[in-house]
Amino acid sequence: MSNHARPFLLVIACCCAALSANMRFGTSAQTQSTRRVTFNTHESLSLNPTLSGDGRRVVFETTAAPAGGVPGFRTVSATVFAHGFTLRELAASRAPAPAVSQDGSRVAFSSMSDPAGRNPDGNPEIFLHDGLSLTQ
Repeated sequence: MSNHARPFLLVIACCCAALSANMRFGTSAQTQSTRRVTFNTHESLSLNPTLSGDGRRVVFETTAAPAGGVPGFRTVSATVFAHGFTLRELAASRAPAPAVSQDGSRVAFSSMSDPAGRNPDGNPEIFLHDGLSLTQ
């Protein structure tokens, strides 16, 4: 190895070590293990997850309907705790690219559906779930 390549490799190694340390210790809310938050049947899909900045909430779209529920896509939020999680339906709509606030309290997404009852023409609109209600 040439003398010119050694400093470059040292810089790369230091950057990799710094990134690894930030990923491991950057947020105390994140855990080191993989967590399962869906239990889909072979007929259902769960797609397009987005994680909140604090790592405690994941928002995704799913076709998994609750018992007796209407089939179709819905937007769901999973709040992850140390020993479990809770699921909450945010809208009876697709949300292929939801935006989630840093603390996970607000979710914005685009939809051609009418989940808030104010989009009868079916045009793509932006919806906001503020933790309590859904507005267009």
